[in-house]
Amino acid sequence: MKRTQNEKISQIKIETLVVGIDIGKEIHYARAFDYRGIELAKLLIFSNTAGGFELLDRWMQDICRQQGKTEVIAGFEPTGHYWFTLGDHLNRQGGRRRQNISYLEDSCEALHRYEKSASASKSGIK
Repeated sequence: MKRTQNEKISQIKIETLVVGIDIGKEIHYARAFDYRGIELAKLLIFSNTAGGFELLDRWMQDICRQQGKTEVIAGFEPTGHYWFTLGDHLNRQGGRRRQNISYLEDSCEALHRYEKSASASKSGIK
């Protein structure tokens, strides 16, 4: 079922940690934001492996604990096939942890903000 933009936005509450992930073949990049789009942690670079996914899990848990967040929404664009293992991992983790972890099958605003900042950095725009 396709969700409207308003339905996606309404999932994000004060207690939600929004994680935008840029998917790559071997390396992924994650940024963490609150419901207002304020960045809560430094960029996480992790590999497309079980060890990389465990690093992402610990990183999200630490931020949730430090910031008092109880839910996590990880957003990424599912282009190509490199996201399959990460998407599967996040789905499995959502059922086994106290905090709710879900992922959006479309880019969330945080991911777009990250992509714009990465693009601006590459072109030298501030």
